[in-house]
Amino acid sequence: RFDTSAWAGAELWWTWVSGDEAIFVGDQGLILEMDLTDKSIQHIEGPASDTTFFGVWGATKDDIWAVGETDGGDGPRALWRRQGGEWAAWEDPDLGRGENGVTYFKVHGTHTDDVWFVGTGGRSLRWNGSELTGVATDTDRPRATAPLLSIDAFPEHPVVVGGIGNGLILEFDGDAWRDKSPEFQPGFNGVCSGADQQWAVGQQ
Repeated sequence: RFDTSAWAGAELWWTWVSGDEAIFVGDQGLILEMDLTDKSIQHIEGPASDTTFFGVWGATKDDIWAVGETDGGDGPRALWRRQGGEWAAWEDPDLGRGENGVTYFKVHGTHTDDVWFVGTGGRSLRWNGSELTGVATDTDRPRATAPLLSIDAFPEHPVVVGGIGNGLILEFDGDAWRDKSPEFQPGFNGVCSGADQQWAVGQQ
């Protein structure tokens, strides 16, 4: 167990780990960097206290993304990026900060020029190294009210899960997201792939 008592009362939602570093993100605008050699923790200044980060991922230590919500969920999405060791809020030149009431729940990718972001309202966006583009998730059925809660980009066909009343499992076939959801299952909030298997977990 590591000493994070300086942030007692906060919630840590996600982590990204490299060979000698772990990054933890959470509510109260928390981004914490842990040196795994001496277990020291550095608190990153900058994000507002009403920001909650739900996801963090990086292809390398030089390019890491953290995602979530601002203003307790009433503001635009939270999107921060670490490049060259420095964290800063990141804004797409074309998409800007986006609409209020939007949350990005998770970020995951395969490379610095292949990164996925998923969130509220069936949102799915893909970073190609130079621009962020929305990818429709309603190819097979409407998704405007369905939150997408987690994504695994590593398998041959990336998988995203979510849903509220009925759980969603979507696979990206290279052109569009395709519905692979089971019948009458509660929402899913986690997905992981490995050893030629894929697992989705969730409510109840």
